[in-house]
Amino acid sequence: MSVAFGLAIQNFVGPGETPDVDAIYRYAERAEALGFESLWAWDHILLGVEPAFPVLESLTILAALAAAESLSSSLELRFRALLDSDDDQLPDRLRRLVTYLRSKNLGLNYQRLLDDLLWWDHPDKRVQRRWARAFYGGAKLAGAPPLATGTEVEA
Repeated sequence: MSVAFGLAIQNFVGPGETPDVDAIYRYAERAEALGFESLWAWDHILLGVEPAFPVLESLTILAALAAAESLSSSLELRFRALLDSDDDQLPDRLRRLVTYLRSKNLGLNYQRLLDDLLWWDHPDKRVQRRWARAFYGGAKLAGAPPLATGTEVEA
């Protein structure tokens, strides 16, 4: 059984304050990078408190987040989160990236992956640096991480 977690965004602030939409976008990007499955927004038709305070309408802010170009780079966000993983986070983040790659019909060089994972916690981060250079320096497949082969490879 799998459990999915979401986070609530702060689409409201106290009286006299102004909601920070840019901060909400950054929060959403970070939540996606960390692997949260959903974002939630507070919604009230009538709150009935004095003094009233600003609330960004929930459907509008959630639609804006969903449409944001910066959130559409799911592969890069997953890849960056993976590079920043410690030993405890690595299995879950790697599973998410592998699942994503499989959904895009990109295979993996599993032998290379295994070899790299054996060096993952090395103090000089040699594996993470090599992966980042390959990814941002133009991997052979546009937008594909360095372990992608372009064809499905069985484990």
